Amino acid sequence: MLYLVGAGLVPEHITQEGLNAIKRADRVLLDAYTVPVDENSIKKLEEIAGKQLERAQRSDLEEGATELVKSAKEKDIAVITFGDPLTATTHVILTTIADERGVPWKYVPGISILTYIPSRIGLEHYKFGWTVTIPHTWRRSPSFYDRVLENRKRNMHTLALLDVGENPMTIPEAVEALEFWAEREGKNWDYVVGIARAAHEDEKIVFGKPEDLLSVKWPNPPHSLVILGKMHPVEEDAVRRFALGRR
Repeated sequence: MLYLVGAGLVPEHITQEGLNAIKRADRVLLDAYTVPVDENSIKKLEEIAGKQLERAQRSDLEEGATELVKSAKEKDIAVITFGDPLTATTHVILTTIADERGVPWKYVPGISILTYIPSRIGLEHYKFGWTVTIPHTWRRSPSFYDRVLENRKRNMHTLALLDVGENPMTIPEAVEALEFWAEREGKNWDYVVGIARAAHEDEKIVFGKPEDLLSVKWPNPPHSLVILGKMHPVEEDAVRRFALGRR
């Protein structure tokens, strides 16, 4: 059996179903590539689960996908990711390979950044358009900004996930990217919300104009940004709780 287990945004989010899958598995791999996570969170999850987690890199889950699935025909294999496992194409591919090879698999969902952020800051989920990633190559990759503008034309909010890797992008860098393309492509948005380390103890959320977010002392990544569309009065009241200086 292949288990695809979501651990949520922090170790305490993991469900009993997820813990049962980890304890049942003969081999447990933690996806250390798709979702960046600090070593302290990994150790905390190991304490909660009572099991050591094998760090899996991109090659283990992509180039090694077929072999990994084949091994799940004989043993119970659990692939753990922080967040929700099937929001990543890498893990969806594992399920299609499993189906092709007749290997049973089970999806154990976890709390995702995609649902956490709208709820946390009080925005209506159905008023979000395309989710975008702002890449490190943003100066020559304007496609993310095209989608921001398309969402705004429909009065919708945009959740912008910031590029990860060895040097994860920060909110000030994302604001720079937005302002860069605003000067070239035009802009019809005024307010944004920066979210750093969502759901962690040192979580920081600030609402304001893009330039307001440049002066904030942010904790370490992961960081995200919401570019606000037209807000309902209830949404306005909710996000203004996070105005600079209020929290």
